[in-house]
Amino acid sequence: MGVRKLAGQTLIYGFGTIAGRALNLALTFVYIAYFDPAEFGLFSYFYALVSYPLIVLTLGMETAFFRFAGLPGADPERAYSNSFWSVAYLTLAVASLAWVFDAELAAAVGYPDRVLLLRYLIGITVFDVLAAVPLARLRYRERPLRFALINLSNVGFMLVLNLVFVVVLRQGIESIFLANLIASGLRLAVALVGGLPEHNRWHWPTVRPMLAFGGLVMVAGFAGQLNEMLDKNLVVVLWPEGKAFRGAPTSGEALNGIYNASYKFGMIIALATQAYRYAAEPFFFRRTGSGHDPVLLAKTFHYFALACLGTTLLVGAFCTEIAGFTGFGLLRQPLLRAAYQPGLAIVPIVLFANTFLGLYISASIWFKLRGQVGWGLGFTLVGTAITLAINYLGIPRYGYYAAAWAHLACYGIMFWLCYGVGQDPMPVPDRMGRLLLSGGGVALVVV
Repeated sequence: MGVRKLAGQTLIYGFGTIAGRALNLALTFVYIAYFDPAEFGLFSYFYALVSYPLIVLTLGMETAFFRFAGLPGADPERAYSNSFWSVAYLTLAVASLAWVFDAELAAAVGYPDRVLLLRYLIGITVFDVLAAVPLARLRYRERPLRFALINLSNVGFMLVLNLVFVVVLRQGIESIFLANLIASGLRLAVALVGGLPEHNRWHWPTVRPMLAFGGLVMVAGFAGQLNEMLDKNLVVVLWPEGKAFRGAPTSGEALNGIYNASYKFGMIIALATQAYRYAAEPFFFRRTGSGHDPVLLAKTFHYFALACLGTTLLVGAFCTEIAGFTGFGLLRQPLLRAAYQPGLAIVPIVLFANTFLGLYISASIWFKLRGQVGWGLGFTLVGTAITLAINYLGIPRYGYYAAAWAHLACYGIMFWLCYGVGQDPMPVPDRMGRLLLSGGGVALVVV
């Protein structure tokens, strides 16, 4: 019964997440059609930058709220109120400073002529961070349909704005960020309808343990974000300007654009992982009082792993056909223009990297349930060290190939560490032998 309920909620979260990300993926193909690799690479560079403050300013309060609202005798509304106001006070203070020193920040990231773009990013950050805890409460209350509809409407509105700005009006990449800013503002407004805290007081004795718990989650999340996004910055920074790649002089921005276009093909695994995490975290946290259920954990892990491997097989085997799709002749050019197609070689690597990331997130439930999030920080920092080493040593010579292999090495080692350590405090009877055979078979087909 528990697996069925989790599967049902995962499907709803999955529909909202996958449909939303599918629209975002469709937008990627719009950007590829209208922007050259260098412009798309610059767009990817700035979007990677904005992902870091989103993690830091949220303070890990989404997971802390789940943890402390579900404790015996806890008041979920008090936990929610203190989570929300902690995030709100910090975000508004930091955003105000960033707005005052926007010119200095633009120069610090290497693009002093992009101050307007940076201002858009500040606004997007504020709206997205303030919406995080209200949306987390919807997950805690197991209201996946409302959660999915809010996020779907956000992405749908952004899609319409992007089509107007980019396709109709032929504006530059700044218009993409403006569309995101408007859509994020509307999502925050909808999330706060019925989502404002009942308590307006900030209670330090309640906040203190939440910050201690959430702080570790935040640091681990920040390190995890470095693992996921840092290469989108380092390809631009570390690739020598004008150095030949595949026989032609290529800028760091252009290389980054090609890399990110092909990286999107591997993101379908990340969509499934995010949908699973949205459903699994509140599902298991709400049941912490009933004790450890190794059979339930094993079943959810096994089925999720098989879903990831099946997706890797399909996308990896047909990525070239997908990239060359022309809508049965209705499109004037393939989904992935010729300038971007050299990056398709990394798609199988990215697929397996995201599969390992999904398996890590599934396996990591053991230390979250036990409140031992320090383990998560340790595993993630090991991954960060691997990410930094491979990227810094490899990108100046091998370009985005090094970035793709860094993802695979990082997430693969993180998963095996987490799985191995977790078998002692919370043993789970997984069918690991069968999964390894399945993974090997998929690798033979797609590599």
